[in-house]
Amino acid sequence: MGAEVWGALRDLTEAGVPLDDSALKWQVRLGNYTGTFPHSHVKLLAIDGELLMGAGFNYGHMHFPPNHLSGRGGNLFDLALVTRGPVAQEGVTVFEDLWTRSKVVECAAEPDPADPQQGCRLGARGVRGGPPEVRDVQPAGSQRVFSLYRREGFTEADQAVVAVLEAARSRVDLLQVNFSMDLGCLVALLNPALCTERARLPYMTALLDALERGVKVRLMTDEGGLGGIENRIALAYLGREMRKRGIPAPRFEARRFPTPVHAKAILVDNQMLVVGSMNLHYSSWTQGPLGLAEYDLATTAPPVIREFTSIYREYWPRSEKVVLPPFLTETSVGQP
Repeated sequence: MGAEVWGALRDLTEAGVPLDDSALKWQVRLGNYTGTFPHSHVKLLAIDGELLMGAGFNYGHMHFPPNHLSGRGGNLFDLALVTRGPVAQEGVTVFEDLWTRSKVVECAAEPDPADPQQGCRLGARGVRGGPPEVRDVQPAGSQRVFSLYRREGFTEADQAVVAVLEAARSRVDLLQVNFSMDLGCLVALLNPALCTERARLPYMTALLDALERGVKVRLMTDEGGLGGIENRIALAYLGREMRKRGIPAPRFEARRFPTPVHAKAILVDNQMLVVGSMNLHYSSWTQGPLGLAEYDLATTAPPVIREFTSIYREYWPRSEKVVLPPFLTETSVGQP
């Protein structure tokens, strides 16, 4: 536990990676994000201002397959979207914003592999203007890609995801590890009636409105751990609200993904796909000091959408229907 930047420094040092090599014009700088408590949830890679990846996965053993050489692979299913072109400059801008909200590791000398943290500290905030970015980036194709970023005080991604869901006319396919109401609904495990529309997150409102318009919504999610409990509470609320609004039950279907899953993806009308780090979870939607920084990419590119629909077609039949316990589904609002 603690600042993961020290783990990154240890791994780089043990691997023999120098932080500075003037002959190779090589420089590595590490920053510990402090802009939002408890951390940044962004998974972003920008190379030369030309290539950009927005991902759901971390750099950790759990995302490797079981046969990984470390012996620690957790086989978590996850997704990323990789693109080239001018949108990569948006990724650089997002990184720069995160960097200026981070404390940079300062070391008196090259770290000692035996104790890399010795002689190092978290210093001043990062300063904009790292390695020169490629400013004159030519389009790499004819497809459209949109950069969606959110952090405390900047809710562009929140607004964009809601707008995409509000635009749905026929179908929404969700592959989401989390599907929750606000944090206060955890108490609904003891009394489901306590979880009401006051705890409804903006994405849930947009989904309910879409269902009311006749849109069919499918969800593949996770049922394990605390997240699985939160998911079931939210699904129970959704079912109650659908009945209240007279929305036919077959219009929404939720299934449990057949393997460990960590993905966050939304496909609307087979026309717009959103992939990245932003969960359908209160941690990704809360404003104030507890709201995480997040990053998604959205695209209308037909080849990418075809690939995602192929994944969905493969895993949907293998996923079991989510069955909620009776005490969650049979309790009506106002009843203890």
